Amino acid sequence: MLDEPLVSTTRLRTLRSALGSGDRPLLVSIHDYPDPDAIAAALAMQTLARSWGINSVIAHGGVLGREENTEMVRLLKIDLKTFSCVDNLADFRGAVLLDTQPLAKNQSVPADIPILAVIDHHSLGDDSVRTAARSTTRITGGTAKLVYTDIRLSVGASSTLLLGYLEAAGITPDARLATALFLGIKTDTDGLLRFSGPADVQAYVKLLPLADLSMAAMSIHPPLERSFYRFLNVAVQKAVIYGNTILSNCGEITSPDLLSTASDALIPLKGMGYALAVGFIGNRAYLSLRAKAPHADATRILMHIVEPEGKGGGHNLSAGGFLEFATTPEECIETIRKRLLEATLDIGSSGEYLIETP
Repeated sequence: MLDEPLVSTTRLRTLRSALGSGDRPLLVSIHDYPDPDAIAAALAMQTLARSWGINSVIAHGGVLGREENTEMVRLLKIDLKTFSCVDNLADFRGAVLLDTQPLAKNQSVPADIPILAVIDHHSLGDDSVRTAARSTTRITGGTAKLVYTDIRLSVGASSTLLLGYLEAAGITPDARLATALFLGIKTDTDGLLRFSGPADVQAYVKLLPLADLSMAAMSIHPPLERSFYRFLNVAVQKAVIYGNTILSNCGEITSPDLLSTASDALIPLKGMGYALAVGFIGNRAYLSLRAKAPHADATRILMHIVEPEGKGGGHNLSAGGFLEFATTPEECIETIRKRLLEATLDIGSSGEYLIETP
């Protein structure tokens, strides 16, 4: 049990001050390939800002991937925009970054938009990101701008944090928002089975009677296109086992979100401690890593793979990121394979396909 509220009235007042008056709108910005936690946190921040008389737009770069995510947005009628579709960006006072951090390369806030606040729960491997979070400043045009920062590694979902802000403001989520927050916590903590702490458990229990569980179920189990099964078939056919590590080169992908589907499907395989799915978009290799051991450090392993060419972050059992390459995809995947096996201590293992091809 928590001894005190997750978000204090002092924190709430400081955030309110950082956002400024309502004379100009606010960008509620999430990472480029939004998942339910980021989407729900954004909807909660939009609700909080509205209570203060501040209009806002939820925006992101990249695309909305995975059927679960698109179904959540459709069912709950959440208005998400890509930055390219936001009119008159210069009219916005600034941005609130949710479920990501200022120097992380998984977000695309335009460089001329001041960042007013950052709320996140991830441990990011890049030292410059951690430094930026601690220093609470963003340098724009040579001028340091104060940034409200709340990064809690002990919390399993940004949705949990945002529910804390709503409670501090005396706001009870309606069914739509409660359903979104419930989905955010459920997906990011795998139903409280990973990454969760006391705050997540309490938030989950509070949201249960408020959420529309039938709608949540439809979002978690959406209708799937045949293309999903074609992708999963490729991921399984290409999976190679090295000791207690399994690696799948999924080839060209349309969205990095797909890779988490592959790594989630591979990690339950008996005898596996780690599962890595890799996919390519342009000159970037995206990675989704899962670990099975309770005391594993997926973030450390992922950072060993992507540095210095890329960035990443995550938790002990789950991490994701990318690296940029100037070679061929074949050479890139070989580099990834060697670094992965170094980190998982399977460097001497010979590869064996998961599925024998005819």
